[in-house]
Amino acid sequence: MKEVTKKGGGIMGLWHWILGRKCLFCGATIDPRTSDICDACAASIQGENLEITLEESGTPVSLYRYAGPVREGLHRFKYNGISDLGRFCGKALAERYRALGDRAQAVTCVPRAKDGLPRMYNQSEVIAKAFAKEARLPLDSRLLRKRNGAKTQPECVDRHARRRNAEYAYRKGPSKRDITGLTVVLIDDLYTSGATAQVCAEILKKRGAAKVLIYTAMQTHRMPRRLVRSDASRHVHASLTDEATWRTKIYRFRKGKEQKNDQPK
Repeated sequence: MKEVTKKGGGIMGLWHWILGRKCLFCGATIDPRTSDICDACAASIQGENLEITLEESGTPVSLYRYAGPVREGLHRFKYNGISDLGRFCGKALAERYRALGDRAQAVTCVPRAKDGLPRMYNQSEVIAKAFAKEARLPLDSRLLRKRNGAKTQPECVDRHARRRNAEYAYRKGPSKRDITGLTVVLIDDLYTSGATAQVCAEILKKRGAAKVLIYTAMQTHRMPRRLVRSDASRHVHASLTDEATWRTKIYRFRKGKEQKNDQPK
């Protein structure tokens, strides 16, 4: 991925010159004339960088694996108001979009509820704005809405609960834009089980979208570097999660059985 460079100018350039520019991921002070990321984070991220995944099979196009400095950076982005990271990811996703040769006519993002966690912004919308501007596509962040009072996905215990929660939480938004027959890019910050993105994509298709391309800044699991373009591929991510879950259950069962047999009779 090409590194986005900001040399700074005007008031922001002077501000960075006085206080020192911070790495978008770890917050370390860096030279404002060179890059947005410190050398240590760049090296770590390069090792975890995701290869292009095939959005046709239901998996997202993502920039990073959610680990190390990327995890720390997302927390800073969500809770500390470091919105520069969102704009950085949006521009980088637009570069990936052009490299893939995708063609879309509209951009939207996963919404957040009005009664959600106290944050300065919807992080997915920050990424989507930068993406839409760089890709020169119209953005409509009101194609979807999230119901107030819904659980957050991290509160759900497994992927099935996440799916049920997403189906309850997300609805058609108030926008009157007609997307019938269009290809729409759906932007989110983090892809975990895929429940949120998949439910939102289904809602957009019910609104008439011909195709939904899922683009996320990060995802929790490393996807296979090559996926076969088939319907079976959409279950790859779920099967990886299921395998890890069942391995854990089998281990706990065997451990409990061994402890029971060790007890004196």
